[in-house]
Amino acid sequence: MQPDPKDRAMLDALFEVQQRERERQGWRRALTVGALGVGALLLAPIGAMPKFIALALALVGSLGLLAFLIFLSTKSFGRSDFSGSFWAWWSWW
Repeated sequence: MQPDPKDRAMLDALFEVQQRERERQGWRRALTVGALGVGALLLAPIGAMPKFIALALALVGSLGLLAFLIFLSTKSFGRSDFSGSFWAWWSWW
């Protein structure tokens, strides 16, 4: 038994809205992690704090920035069908 085309279109629209919301949440999390990572890296060289705190801030900031870059590497941009690795710079030519 085939579903009604109107019901099917409504379900497709609902699934699309839910998918967009999940993507927005992912972007919000990634941007928050990236901003906190950059903030921690900017705070690390302040000379008034103990060295172990500066080292911890630098480490956490580096990990946050790395996590943000990994998130960006999993996203496709533009209208291209290419979803391969952007790290493979030799394939750009």
